[in-house]
Parts: sequence; C-alpha cells; structure tokens
Amino acid sequence: LVGGTFLTVALAWPSVYVLMTYEDLYGEWLQTWLFVAVCALGVGLARRPWRYRWFFAVLALAAFYTVMEEISWGQRLFGIESPAFFAERNTQGETNLHNFLTGPESTRLKDLVEYTLASALIGYGLLYPLALRLGWAPALWFDQLGAAAPPLYLCIFFVNAAVFEVGWLSFNEAEVAEIFVGTALVLMLVHYFVGGAATIGPARLDPMSGRRCAAMSLAGFALLGVLAVVTTTGFQALPGRAEATERRLANGYEKFARRLLNYNRWEQAADLYLRAYELEPDKAAHLQEAMDIYEASGDTAGYRRTKRLLLDATAAQVNGDDAGVKHLLMLAMNYADIDAGELAAGYLDQALATAKAQVAGAPETSESHFWLGRAHQQRGEYESARQAYQQALTLEPGRGRYVLALRLLNKQMD
Repeated sequence: LVGGTFLTVALAWPSVYVLMTYEDLYGEWLQTWLFVAVCALGVGLARRPWRYRWFFAVLALAAFYTVMEEISWGQRLFGIESPAFFAERNTQGETNLHNFLTGPESTRLKDLVEYTLASALIGYGLLYPLALRLGWAPALWFDQLGAAAPPLYLCIFFVNAAVFEVGWLSFNEAEVAEIFVGTALVLMLVHYFVGGAATIGPARLDPMSGRRCAAMSLAGFALLGVLAVVTTTGFQALPGRAEATERRLANGYEKFARRLLNYNRWEQAADLYLRAYELEPDKAAHLQEAMDIYEASGDTAGYRRTKRLLLDATAAQVNGDDAGVKHLLMLAMNYADIDAGELAAGYLDQALATAKAQVAGAPETSESHFWLGRAHQQRGEYESARQAYQQALTLEPGRGRYVLALRLLNKQMD
C-alpha cells in the first residue's frame, strides 16, 4: 500500500513526491525521527538482562550514527561551513561519511552499495526469520548468540525496502526505502518491547499484547509524523534556509521532469519545469523546456501559454529605446505567433521608432539602414523596406547580407 502510493504520487503528482523525498523536507525528517525512535527503543531493550542485549546496543548505536549522518552532524542545522577535506571529496560537499560512497549520480560503486544493502535487507528481514521458523541450525546458532530476528510478518517491509533501494525507476526511491527500513525496525523493537523473546526468536503476541503493540505503534507513528512536519517547518524558518530549499526544490523539479519524459508523462514533466521557473524566475531555460514539451506532445494551448510566459520574461528585460531592433522584431514575431496581435503591433512600432532613431543618429552606418529595412518589411511596408536596403547597399556595396535581404524582399513583393 505504501509503496504503491509513493509510485502513484511520483507519476501523477511528482511535485508532491519531491516534497516527500528531497533533503530537509517532510520525508527525510520522517526518516530521521524514525531512527531517533529506533535509537531510543534500542537503548531501552539493551538494558534488559537477556541474550539480545549486545545486539540492541549495537542497533541503537547504528541508529544514532544514521541520524547524525542524515543531518550531516548538525552542519545544516547550525549553518556550519564544510571543512576543505569534505568540500573537495564529498559528493555533496557536506560533513558526512556516506556521501563519500554514494551521491546523486549513478556510479558502479553506488550500484554496488545499493545491491549490497538490498541483499542484506532480504537476508535479515526475510531469510533469517524464515530459517528460524524452519529450525535451520545456522539460524538457531545466530539466535542463541544474541542476533535478534525481526518477526516474520515484517518481511514485507524489508522486501519492499530492498526493491526501492535498488531504484530501478530512478525516482529517488532510496529515500522511500529508508522510510520502510525505519518503520520495520521501529515495529520490530516495539514487538520485543511488548512481547519479549521466546526460546527461539521473538515471542508470539497474545491478543492483549497484540492490541498494546498496535496502539503503541499507531500513537508513535502519529507522533513521528507530527514531528516531521513541525521540524520541516521550523527548519525552513531558519535564516537563509528558505532560499536554499527553493534552489533544492527547483533542482529536484528539473531532475524529475527529465525522468518523467522517459515514461511519456508529458503534462507532469512540463508542470515541473514551470514550478522550477516559479522558484527560479531568472532561468528562462525552464520555460523553454516546458514549451518544447508542449510542442512535442501536441498541446497547442500549453505551448501558447508557456510561450507567452517566456516572451513576457524576455520582454521584461527590454529597456525602452535601448533595446535592439533585432530583439524587438523577434518579440513582435513571436507574439504574433501566439495571436497576441496588440502586443506584436506595439513591438513593431517600437522597433520602427528605434530603427529611425539609429538612422538619424548615424546616417552613414549601413547597418542602421539595414535594420530600418527589416522593421519596414516585418510591418508589410515593402517599398520603404526596399529603399532602406538599397541605401545600406549604397553605403556598403556588395555585402552579401544586404544583397540577400533585398533579393528575398523582391520575391516577397512579387
């Protein structure tokens, strides 16, 4: 149910999926709090005088390490700059150890780590408790040594975690895998906390213990969910964090848009590029990507709407009479392409006025007459355009660009 929900959200509402899986956002803080709970429960179970004592102590220590790695040992919380050693060698430039081995880009080492983790999850979460149930000697030996096995009913969490850890869809599924692992470990520790251990493996829960275990788990997960939301909100309120999160989200939207194109999810991909542009309005390339997607998918309305946004963003950079004639004519042509006739006419008028001013200011410059001709031609004033081109040729005879422009104009007039 959880895995299917995440995949459905990834394909249908990818912007929500990014919020749930990207760094310092809701999903990652849920992971962090899950492992805080594992650490706390592990410490409690390690204090009991039984054969599993050392195992739960090691598990609590491992959970503490995981929590600290997730928050880069407090670096992002307190705005600490990465030492040069980590900045140069860590794949994300952060003060943690796991990003020396893995990072955002796929590598052989990253693939090896992922498949090793997936195998370990299946081995510990499914094969080990199953071997105990069947009474296999090696499993019995490990149990007597003190290696606590998860209840067999939790195997579905471990197996799903293994599948998501491999990340065949390239949808950042490893973050979902961490939620599965944290959930499975919390449920396992609550089971041991309530039911204790049997002669072999975890004790079976009687109905009353089962209800108590379920109530503790539901209350605990509700608390962890609230903590994840509160922590995310509070973290974004720290100085400078909102801007960093916006950049990270824009990067996530852009990456997921490219991935969704592999599955022909045109509409969702274009929407992500538009969301990225909202966060980074200085990057018109996001609009260009969305426009290209709409054009390729045959969505005329989306194409026109996005092209209008792109043109408005470009037009905002035009600074009155200082804008070049070429730039103004391009805007006019593109606005005409999306049936924004009034705006197109306005930029044509501005282009003509700018070209006339340039001719008046430098009448001996052939280029100013050439652009005056282009402005007249785009307005349909062909005779005036011919006179301007001929003047350009008079000032600079034989220039190929002017000859070609005059020849094309004559064809258009014919």
